[in-house]
Amino acid sequence: MTDGDTVNKDAAVTIVHGPYITADWKVPPKPPGQIWVFQAMEPPIGVQGTLQKWRGLFNWTMTHRRDSDIFSPYGSFMKIPKYSNVKLSPLKWESKDRQAAWFVSHCQTVGKRELYTKKLANSVDIHIYGGCGDYSCPRAQEKSCLGELDQHYKYYLAFENSFCDGYITEKPFKMYWNDLYTIPITRGLTERYDMFLPPGSFLNTDDFPSIEKLGEEMNAISKNKSRFESFFNWRKYYVTEEIDLFYCDLCRMLHYPDKYRRVYDKIEDWVIGHPDRRACRDPKDIK
Repeated sequence: MTDGDTVNKDAAVTIVHGPYITADWKVPPKPPGQIWVFQAMEPPIGVQGTLQKWRGLFNWTMTHRRDSDIFSPYGSFMKIPKYSNVKLSPLKWESKDRQAAWFVSHCQTVGKRELYTKKLANSVDIHIYGGCGDYSCPRAQEKSCLGELDQHYKYYLAFENSFCDGYITEKPFKMYWNDLYTIPITRGLTERYDMFLPPGSFLNTDDFPSIEKLGEEMNAISKNKSRFESFFNWRKYYVTEEIDLFYCDLCRMLHYPDKYRRVYDKIEDWVIGHPDRRACRDPKDIK
């Protein structure tokens, strides 16, 4: 892996961290036969105007997008083996005395999540933690903060900062990794969150005609224990997996490089998009 202007000429593959690419980064000579991989877990906004000199160099992509050569999401799920004896922790419904929480440090975003939240707060009580709100939760105390979510809050706002293709970060996955009885509310460009998260385990803002309708649904669910509990039925059938399993896919492909041989002539068109199809777009759900 490299984030500089040198590569190991004896390596079979070099992984370049896309978000670190800057306009003044000198492109190193590419060793003959070496495979170069464009890797990123962040939206492509930061690399606009910097990728033209990397044309014809990258062979594979490894990002959060499902159309990557190597799909590397922030989380994934697997079926529970039939022989496993799964013991589910009970829902402490009586302690769920708060509506929604949001942990956030970037107060102004291109996805305008702060404006969406402000409008949603007209119908749902939202506690905002971090530098953008009145509640505090230091990063060093993340485990206790997640415990606070599990014990008291019915919803967590897992809003992305950008509207980009397939951009789903760790925000919703934290609810699943830690087995929290807190329903994630997702908001982003991804049209099919149920291709990433267990269907019926979350609420997606795009499924509601207005912010007000989402607020009404959240209020209705929060008053109905059985409806609320149904969002966690997935735990009977699935468990979360390690998030770095995509390195196994990379390893498998390296054993048969000729089978997957390709070159991105214009890597910027794939990462950023072109005038007819941009990878990132402006939100249209705030009226």
